[in-house]
Amino acid sequence: MSNIPEQLFDAAWNGRLQDIADILNSGAEIPPREIGRALEAAAYNAQPDACDLLLKLGADPNTFHEPTGETVLHQVITKTTSAPERTRIVKSLIAHGADVNRATIPGVPTECFMRDIRTRGETPLHRAAAYGDFEMVSALIEAGADKTAKDINGDSPLTWGSWHLRPSEILALLLYGNIPGWHGSPNPNLTST
Repeated sequence: MSNIPEQLFDAAWNGRLQDIADILNSGAEIPPREIGRALEAAAYNAQPDACDLLLKLGADPNTFHEPTGETVLHQVITKTTSAPERTRIVKSLIAHGADVNRATIPGVPTECFMRDIRTRGETPLHRAAAYGDFEMVSALIEAGADKTAKDINGDSPLTWGSWHLRPSEILALLLYGNIPGWHGSPNPNLTST
């Protein structure tokens, strides 16, 4: 690696904590945006210890990718793999003041997914509805994530969860408003006894 920001990005991506600490404590002038990029890398690659260290050393939990508006929360919630690590990162970001309701810029090609995927003005809860586990969705809602938020197509997190065939326990967390015929049963056409 030829320069310090690249070294920091690589250390964060790979979760090399000592390298991160050495770089950030070296006295080198590192722009805040580069520290934010390192946090994005660690989050996207599910490196919770690296995220915790970067946040402890002053990384902005609301760092975002300028072209898309995707925050670190959006970036960590992009896969179902490494779910416990991703949930831990989400909780850490929330604890450090991450905005749980920030939406992406609609219609921009995303770097978080492959090929033709474009952002839809979605919040972190939209993505968690599709990819997060129960604990992650719960943490976002408890932190004030808006279950009624709509993406550019008018779709809520509940819609995203439904599209992705999420378990009923997650869909139940995302319910909002009055649902005709709903009496607490997983099937709104049935009544509970």
